[in-house]
Amino acid sequence: MSCGELLDSGRLRREPSTAEEVSSLLAAAGRALTDAGVRQVSPDGRFICAYQAALSLATVVVRAEGWRVQENIPAQHWTALAACGAILGRGAANRFAYYQSCRRKRAEALYRHAGVVSEVEAQALVADVTQFRQEVLGWLRQSHPDLAAGSGGGSGEEG
Repeated sequence: MSCGELLDSGRLRREPSTAEEVSSLLAAAGRALTDAGVRQVSPDGRFICAYQAALSLATVVVRAEGWRVQENIPAQHWTALAACGAILGRGAANRFAYYQSCRRKRAEALYRHAGVVSEVEAQALVADVTQFRQEVLGWLRQSHPDLAAGSGGGSGEEG
């Protein structure tokens, strides 16, 4: 779904972002990614943290492009991931299909029952989001240098 279609459906609206907002979102993603790397936490917990980092990074892309996910609508996470995928283009399609499946698994782990995430799944998501973070930082520097100023991403710099 394109950002125009998401706009027409009432899921997105136009709203400029600021360097401070982007920096705050990157810091949140860094903290969540750091938390996802704590081995003493269950695979469910690490997966949930890694997913949150991915969502924050997707939101960075959406906000940098001057879009905002509407509040108080169903499927806000789905919308943010879909919009990010539309912005980053075809090369990102597999990643965002994966993140959409992670969104469903995160909901199951968070709201239904524990123990649904394996160690392998948690490690795979952490590794993927670590790579995605680097890609978002590079994209931001190239596409929106005005918003990237000073955005090292906060904690989690090593991932």
